[in-house]
Amino acid sequence: MASILKESNLNSKGVIVFTHKEKVLFENKYLMHILKKEVLKLKSMYFFAMHWGHYHNNIETIDLIDFHFAGQGTVVFKNPEENYHIPLCSRNFSSTLFKKKNFTKIYDIINISRPLRLKNIDEFFIVIKKMISKNFFPKVLIICPLSVDFYQNNHNYMEIYSDYMAMFSSKERESITLMLLSPEGSPFTLSEEAISDFMNLSKVFTLFSDKEGESRVVSEALLCGLPVVVKKNLIGGAKDYLNDTNSKLFTSLDEAADIFIDLISNYSKYQFDTKKLEQELSEKYTNEVLIDSLKVFFSKKNEVFSGEIFLENLAKKLPSHENLLSKKIAYGEHDDIITYQGFYWFLMKFTNSPKRPFLYLNVFIVDFIYKLVSILRSQVKKILIFFGLYSLLRK
Repeated sequence: MASILKESNLNSKGVIVFTHKEKVLFENKYLMHILKKEVLKLKSMYFFAMHWGHYHNNIETIDLIDFHFAGQGTVVFKNPEENYHIPLCSRNFSSTLFKKKNFTKIYDIINISRPLRLKNIDEFFIVIKKMISKNFFPKVLIICPLSVDFYQNNHNYMEIYSDYMAMFSSKERESITLMLLSPEGSPFTLSEEAISDFMNLSKVFTLFSDKEGESRVVSEALLCGLPVVVKKNLIGGAKDYLNDTNSKLFTSLDEAADIFIDLISNYSKYQFDTKKLEQELSEKYTNEVLIDSLKVFFSKKNEVFSGEIFLENLAKKLPSHENLLSKKIAYGEHDDIITYQGFYWFLMKFTNSPKRPFLYLNVFIVDFIYKLVSILRSQVKKILIFFGLYSLLRK
């Protein structure tokens, strides 16, 4: 979603934040040509920023974007000197609810992951089995929010429950809780308070991904005082705040099992102070850091900095993890603008422009053509893969 971070007024431009998912809109030269008048009208009132939540490498300069919000390890620009980068993202504005609480620990390990194949939850199952084979029986909590298309999308780990039932005996499952959250209320079925409580009831947090973006959940776990266990070769921003005192890195599943056993058996030895992390990751401190960063940017642009800044719930607002826009603009679970028609309606709304049916028709035609080309490419790829030609053509 293009969310308003700072208001626009007669004396000072505002700031609109787009997400990396909306990057394709700005890169489509035909769409930008059709909507040029409306885009420039909006740009006369606002600076355009882009928030990067997923890992991206070798990113080209996006002409209409004035600056970027991204963690240090989350995005790599091809020409960094051309891209103004504020090293803050949604994880830096974690709710003050994420903090150490004086709870008695119930779980040894907690894993909170969307059940996608790329999260490698199946590997975590294997590691738990390895721990059991060493006569160490951990108490484990795995929380997975299911999407509405969970059983229709092959990117999802659809076998998660059947694998769980097959790999662990009924006795073992008494200590290994797999909590599959209903798609109802997706993507935020659990409140932040509940997630914080579950973390504080646990000793260790883990993810088994090979690649992460900013990984807000890692920041939340750190603020709750949990040592974090991830892969040593993890790509992206999840390791940005990890160090020798608050984390352990593994290179093999056998090593991961040994690390967990050591952390759990010697839990008191691995406690760390969260105060410095709070100053970098909690909204309690970072809202002021953001304001200072914006003032510097405005100064560099010789612009007056005045007007209201909307700082509430930035952890979800910046990555568009809200559901506030009309379905004409954003029809998915989040407020991401993922269609060309949605972008048209967004521009009409935020520039206070009247409906323009002919302009909408042009946008619809461009959208239709690009969708058709995408479908054709997908079908051709499937045919080439079927006949064993795809890998040969890519060489």
